[in-house]
Amino acid sequence: MFPALGFLKIHHREQTQPNNIDKLAVLARPFYRHLHEVDSRKLLPLGPEPFYLAAMSHLIAISVTLTILFSQTVVGQSKIEGSYFWPLKIHKKLSSGFGDIRPGRFHMGIDLRTNGEEGAKVYAPEDGYVWRLKTSYTGYGKALYIKGLSGRIYVFGHLQKYNWDIGTYLREMQIETGRYYQDFHLDEGRLPIKKGEFIARTGQSGAGAPHLHFEIRNALDQPTNPLYYNVGLNDKRAPKFEAVWLSCLDDSTLYQGGEREIKLLPRYNKNTNRYFVSDTVSINGRFAVKAAIGDYFGKGSFTLGPAYIRLMIDGVVYHEIDFDRLDFSENIYSILDRDSDPRKAEYKRVFNLFRKPGTRLANYKSEIAGNGSFSDTLDGFHTVLIEATDAQGNTGHLEFVFYYFMAGEILAPHNRADFTDTLLTFTYGGSGSRAAFDSLELILSGGQSKSDTMQVILAPQIQVDDNAVTLDGEFGQTTEYRLQFYNNDRPYPADYFSTEKITPSGKSAVDSVSADVIDNGILITAIPFSAGINWLQAEIVTDIGSDRLFYRKTGDQRFSLFYSPAPEVSEINAIITRGPVGFRPDTLSLSAYPVKSGRITTIALKPESDLLIKNGIIFDDVILAVRDTVMPPPLTGYYVHEPFIFGPETVSFADWADLQTKIPKEKGAPEKMGLYVHHPEKGWLWAGGSSSPETGIMHSRLGGAGVLAIIADTAAPVVSKLNIGENGFIKSDRPEILFTVDDELSGMENDTNFNITINGKWMVPEYDPERKTFKSIAHWRPGAGKHVLRIEIQDRCGNRALLTRNFTIKSKTGP
Repeated sequence: MFPALGFLKIHHREQTQPNNIDKLAVLARPFYRHLHEVDSRKLLPLGPEPFYLAAMSHLIAISVTLTILFSQTVVGQSKIEGSYFWPLKIHKKLSSGFGDIRPGRFHMGIDLRTNGEEGAKVYAPEDGYVWRLKTSYTGYGKALYIKGLSGRIYVFGHLQKYNWDIGTYLREMQIETGRYYQDFHLDEGRLPIKKGEFIARTGQSGAGAPHLHFEIRNALDQPTNPLYYNVGLNDKRAPKFEAVWLSCLDDSTLYQGGEREIKLLPRYNKNTNRYFVSDTVSINGRFAVKAAIGDYFGKGSFTLGPAYIRLMIDGVVYHEIDFDRLDFSENIYSILDRDSDPRKAEYKRVFNLFRKPGTRLANYKSEIAGNGSFSDTLDGFHTVLIEATDAQGNTGHLEFVFYYFMAGEILAPHNRADFTDTLLTFTYGGSGSRAAFDSLELILSGGQSKSDTMQVILAPQIQVDDNAVTLDGEFGQTTEYRLQFYNNDRPYPADYFSTEKITPSGKSAVDSVSADVIDNGILITAIPFSAGINWLQAEIVTDIGSDRLFYRKTGDQRFSLFYSPAPEVSEINAIITRGPVGFRPDTLSLSAYPVKSGRITTIALKPESDLLIKNGIIFDDVILAVRDTVMPPPLTGYYVHEPFIFGPETVSFADWADLQTKIPKEKGAPEKMGLYVHHPEKGWLWAGGSSSPETGIMHSRLGGAGVLAIIADTAAPVVSKLNIGENGFIKSDRPEILFTVDDELSGMENDTNFNITINGKWMVPEYDPERKTFKSIAHWRPGAGKHVLRIEIQDRCGNRALLTRNFTIKSKTGP
């Protein structure tokens, strides 16, 4: 559908009420005959009659009353049956909640704060036994799984060490297998555990700052919310509403500022203990609600997410989310649960209060048509109530009113104007796109005039066909047209048409043109060269031709349009912006690729086809785009393929895609190369890849969007700060080896990249990749005398560091 400018009007709810209630009848026929400039700071209506404002104010007052009535519903939160012994005795402070989003997954437990320190004692929640032990350099680091007599499974992550019995058993398994990495289950009687027994100490192994990750899984190994159990948490604070968005879901609507969303900032009423929005928003087109919600758990805790959210419109439940339990098989849908738009980065949790296409989350309930989105066939006011409840049953409420009206349906791609001296024909869509309007006006400016004033005429003769409007008049000297349709005295979104009798010359009509891939389309913004330019046209060049659309004026010095490509378009190459007579066109080159939901077959991300994507699974229709960027080169390697931006940033694949890159032979050894993703704080992070010397193609697993590059890693890891010097002396007969190891690019894959020995005997390698520190304590006593320490480290690209130290143990002092 043609990108139509949707109306955004916010009506202040504190208007004086009318003296004559009968004037409410005018609400059935609002008059928006002429559009006027809008003060964007106040966001008042676009030119309604004064009595319409008064009548609207009265109805808003009624709506507020209805909203309060609807909001009397109390959401009862039933706790999961049972209780457990809280695993820490220092306090009950949390840093992260159940159901939070991590890259590519949900947070399946809660994080308990340890005041930024390691070593706090961890206690068993109930009687049971050690069910599983797992150790690695990443993820949960040192993890412990306890199965209770209730059948529940308790998981503890990022531990520093285990108690003596558990730690001894683990060390025996590591020595027996010659691996630090372990993952094994134990029989029920091997390591029994009593409720309240000391089992481990908190640490920083795996990922993140010092804290304790804690999970409770049911007998089906499904994570459940640990805060839903009866554990005596003293929390009486209801969740807070930080912001709300009304987001377009159709393929045309733009709001007043040229955006696809309206952002509302709630206020809190202490008298009612509720949040509210004091203005009423008028919108058209199908839309969905998003909300930034935080639950302030208590002093010393970080903000969590609510355990339950319910969206109601006019008393009808549109969407529910309950974070009482999750399933590991649903992790692939985590990207769809929250809005990850980087422009919302100031809010930690923005919930999508609707079911996005492809979502299969069991904790979602959207039982009405539209999966939680809103659209209607009648104009009118509607009340919204959002309830957010934490695991202790504290509920926060947000209420507001919006006015909905139908959008025009007569504009579509390929609008054009053809004329003779006495005949002007507007073609507004494909066959069968019958125009639904009562009347129309033709607004035009003639010849070469640059006047801001527009002459308004009513066409003397109008002929309406299935997809065209023909006007008979004197049009020979006119070069710019705008046709305004009306239905029940309300205008459809207006459109400009041009006869294209323009000679490209002189300056560009725009200072800048930008394109943002969003909502399965492209949001294009143009800044005009001068204030005298009152219209701009865009030609979208694709692989099957071009679409000619007209920008909407969305600011004093800004024009916008939203382009939604036709199903048959597979590549978008450029946006050509044209202005009035005397201005030359401006071209913005693109490499954008509309992709339908499902499995990607093949996409050439570059015109020269040096980048191909195959076999990735995406949830929804999306436009993938790629463009080059400039970044400083790595210090210890070089670019094989220069950095490029693959976006939009919110794109994530449900299954790994195969990124194929042509690698010229002169670029070096393929085994030294890999795909890297740039992190703004951590630099280039390894994403992997394997090359075929025969084909010259590198295959890399791609999980989503980002700043990417193919880099060759040519430098070995750097070992420093070793605590034993050459020919040094130590007193302990169980030497502790400490050092740091750094590798700018590919890094170490796992424990097999480390081989640390004393006199040829293997030592258990403990490595923290975030702190870049290594530690190992000899599990035997080498004895007094001279010894040889050998450190051998290899990164993912085969670059090897080798270091030896001769040292002497002076005497036996250990136990």
